[in-house]
Amino acid sequence: MNNQKSGVFHYIKVVLLYAVVIILGIFIFKGYESIVSKNNDSDKIIVRSVIPYLNSSSFDNENSNNIYSNGILSYLNDMFFNPVNIVKNQIPLFKEYNNVKYNNHINFNENGREITKINSYNVDSNSIIKLNPEETKGTEGLSVSKAFNKDLVKQLNEGKPEVLIYHSHTMEAYGAASDSADTSQSVIGVGGVLQDELKKYGIASIHDTTISRSYDESYNRSRNTVSEYLKKYGDFKIIIDLHRDSVPNKSAITATLNGESMAKIMFVTANNNPHAKDNHALIDEMNNMARKLFPGLSRGITCYRNGKNKSFNQDLSKNAFLIEVGSHVNTPKEAQTTAKYIARLIAEKINGKK
Repeated sequence: MNNQKSGVFHYIKVVLLYAVVIILGIFIFKGYESIVSKNNDSDKIIVRSVIPYLNSSSFDNENSNNIYSNGILSYLNDMFFNPVNIVKNQIPLFKEYNNVKYNNHINFNENGREITKINSYNVDSNSIIKLNPEETKGTEGLSVSKAFNKDLVKQLNEGKPEVLIYHSHTMEAYGAASDSADTSQSVIGVGGVLQDELKKYGIASIHDTTISRSYDESYNRSRNTVSEYLKKYGDFKIIIDLHRDSVPNKSAITATLNGESMAKIMFVTANNNPHAKDNHALIDEMNNMARKLFPGLSRGITCYRNGKNKSFNQDLSKNAFLIEVGSHVNTPKEAQTTAKYIARLIAEKINGKK
């Protein structure tokens, strides 16, 4: 009996010791954070030199404060659930294996209607991609609707915009250049076509074309932009942060519908905001609509555990989502053609029968 009591007390002492170490670590970390957070980007250099894990490209666009919150949380998550990421960032050689197919899982539901793919290398460790079945089964035999539907047209009211289109990464471009201030080559050009197409349906929209050259502060800047429009107009029926992806395989990111070559789309959302349930529901509806009307247009949905800047600023509205239109390997024309089809999806949502 005495041996049993001794063993229990020893176990309790070990647990208490671990608790003390963790609490001390938190206090030390918080104290260090309060000191270096005043030094602008210099603290990034210090922290990343001490913790190589934070040199991951996942934190390239984070501001100083987010590196602490998102970075440390991600580090702890990987420590317990995905230690490969920690090893990869501690040992530079392992970074060369980013394209290795490691620990992939593909699941179908009972109707074969959904694919869930978790990839420790090709997908951010905090994200889950739900690829639409058409990505693997193809679209042969599936009917495709025309891009425009005159039955969805209503009277235009310019004084009451229903859709807000903006770009956190305004210089993301298509074709040879990865970034460009030429709006005809960038996501801004796609947003412009989208606005014009919505107008044909009688849907007034705002397209913010403010160019930001700083990726570190991009989501903070766009947050201010969205907040100002919300103050002026109230909530919108749909708020879109329009981006482009960086998928290198053009065949995987390009579709041909109605004889037109266009860039595929990917819907993006995250869980770290109070509107996550509503945001997810909206994206599911838009994705299912795309599958029904334009099979092969939408690749699916990417859901992050922690989106940048409070779920990519989706905490500002229940009607907000991020959409990736194609990739840098697509041409500007292919991406702009896609805008016609996105406009149809929006018109179905806003002007369609309830």
